[in-house]
Amino acid sequence: MQVLIAFAEIIRRTAHALLKTSGERIMSISTIVMFPGQGGYSPQHWNTIRRKAELEPVLQEMNEVTLVEAGIDLINMPEEDRDAQELSRTDPTRLQILIHASNVLTGSWLKVNRHANGDVAAGHSFGEIAALWFAGVLSAADSMRVVCARNAAMARHQPNGGRMVAVGLPEERAHALLTLLGCGDALAVAGRNAQDRSVLSGSPDVVEQAQALLKSMGVAALPVPSPWAFHHPSLQAAANDFRDSMAKITWGDLHIPVYSPVLGRYYRDGEDFGLALAQHLTEPFVFDKAVAQLTATGQGRVFDAGAGGVITALCTRLVDGTGWTVSGVDLTAQSNSSPNGTPFLLDSDQEWLVRVLSGDFSVEKVAAQPLHALSEYWSREADGVFSALAKNMRAVFDATDDNSVSDIVDDAAEQPGFASSVGGAGLSEDEVVQRLAVLYAEALEYPVEVFTEDLGVQLEADLGVDSVKQTDLLARVAEEFGMPVPGEGFSVAGYPTFGSVVALVRETTSASGAVPSAPLTHASSVGGAGLSEGEVVQRLAVLYAEALEYPVEVFTEDLGVQLEADLGVDSVKQTDLLARVAEEFGMPVPGEGFSVAGYPTFGSVVALVRETTSASQGTDTQLASKVVSA
Repeated sequence: MQVLIAFAEIIRRTAHALLKTSGERIMSISTIVMFPGQGGYSPQHWNTIRRKAELEPVLQEMNEVTLVEAGIDLINMPEEDRDAQELSRTDPTRLQILIHASNVLTGSWLKVNRHANGDVAAGHSFGEIAALWFAGVLSAADSMRVVCARNAAMARHQPNGGRMVAVGLPEERAHALLTLLGCGDALAVAGRNAQDRSVLSGSPDVVEQAQALLKSMGVAALPVPSPWAFHHPSLQAAANDFRDSMAKITWGDLHIPVYSPVLGRYYRDGEDFGLALAQHLTEPFVFDKAVAQLTATGQGRVFDAGAGGVITALCTRLVDGTGWTVSGVDLTAQSNSSPNGTPFLLDSDQEWLVRVLSGDFSVEKVAAQPLHALSEYWSREADGVFSALAKNMRAVFDATDDNSVSDIVDDAAEQPGFASSVGGAGLSEDEVVQRLAVLYAEALEYPVEVFTEDLGVQLEADLGVDSVKQTDLLARVAEEFGMPVPGEGFSVAGYPTFGSVVALVRETTSASGAVPSAPLTHASSVGGAGLSEGEVVQRLAVLYAEALEYPVEVFTEDLGVQLEADLGVDSVKQTDLLARVAEEFGMPVPGEGFSVAGYPTFGSVVALVRETTSASQGTDTQLASKVVSA
């Protein structure tokens, strides 16, 4: 046996040496450890992982640097509750340090708990610093020194910050957009995440102009929580400064290969790593090409070694159908029944459930999975696996302390048609997706396609929707689908993606027998009043135009016009207008907590009228006084 092990090691080292010699040879890869860049941060993840006792030496090593270089105490700092978007605006230095510290600790956790040393490491932009640490080129302390030097260079050369935005455009169309805007060097294509997804980088004002134009074109434009405009040619002076400041960094050898989506190749032992990292500030990345290169041979697994699910969301789409899976570390999915409280990985294809059905996985670990993950799998694969699930998952649910979960399984097992009735009141998954997409798109003012084209879109990390707004949205979802009020202990943290909300609706309406209310769409006629959408729009447009002294066309040609941001209508005036609307349409008194803030666009007022008059046949005109006092 020892001879075989030694022989295998010789083969591994020989393959590694060949790779380092050419930098481009095809190699067999089955495990990729990948680190996110901007957006790869979650306060919940950070607050949890920095408390892991087994990671204390690594945290201490980085903390010695941050205390001196930035005055930040990673060990004794209070619980962080600001998300990436807020930190990018208020404390950019802290955000970059926390992203990197989170990456390094997550990579350390993978090594300690999963022995995932990886065949190859890679990073998305900023994440390459963590990838080089993972490969042994940098110590944890020196990797943090590199981050602090990068922060200092950016603060000196882009003191007013910058913006980045991910857009639903192919790279060539993104370049055409720059020409259309005529903004010169103020805006650049920072890189490409997929064939139809690019990232723009530039000054705040020109990025806002680009977002407004894209919105008018119906193109998704999602803000990247980045405090600076990385991958922009104007940062050459900052890149030079950054490279010079790394002169005292100690660079080691590559223990495993590291692929760079910026360089478009593998790093080589002995090269100028400082120069390569400095190029990140000015050169674009091509992420999808990097993933294609890494996954070109065989099949295996990509480990998302960061927070926020950024790598998981990007890679899951890119490797679909290739035989590769993507696993992200979920530190919040823990159960009291788990032997050591160790968090584990959620697989993009829910392989854990396949394993438990075949009896090839620890029941304690499966019991620790969040219910929404099981629900997502169940929505897709219920037919054909139900009988096996009812039999084999018995042991899994017995391992939990939640008797209600066991009761659900028992009750479901007694229903012969359960597997085919997933979806509750006869709604298919596509129908739920479409109705939810309209609701979320109108509330958040994003194109519907943002949600329908990618169910894995992260509500906070990708769209900047904080927990308060998510709670409000879930309340609207419950009302829209006639769902029961969630029980005590319910948390929006368990539903971070749009897809997880879809799964929640299908699971809840199926279990409760709720009959969803009629969807709020602009195509159907208003119930009680018998008015079409066009009639409501015209009557409202005349009312608003006369009150605000704008042409009627301002409202009829763009239902998405913002009453305050575009037309300067403050909340007091909006309240007065809604009182007139109530009188005009004979709308009933709204419930307690009604606020005009929930209706920022002309289109949202149209929707309010159609929804309210459809739900009530009454003509209670007391809404006016009620709105005024709200």
